Amino acid sequence: MFKYVLAILAILFLVLQYELWWAPDGAKETAHLKHVLKVLKKTQKQVREGNDSLQASVADAGSVEGRARSELGMVKKGEVFYQLVPKHTVK
Repeated sequence: MFKYVLAILAILFLVLQYELWWAPDGAKETAHLKHVLKVLKKTQKQVREGNDSLQASVADAGSVEGRARSELGMVKKGEVFYQLVPKHTVK
């Protein structure tokens, strides 16, 4: 009787080990998914840093354009520039 119980327990143990290590949702798959998650987080961090850099460049370009318009009187293609001159400066 003891041998049968021991054999059943051994078979049950082996089945559970299979489920733990080789089943589709087992430890091996979990380790793989953790690795994939780590890689994706690293990629996400790099993309965010790139986005921040691009946003800073866009903001800088906007300020450069504003300064060129106000200080140098530059206009875009298709725009018309009107300069108003105060009366006391005209002779």
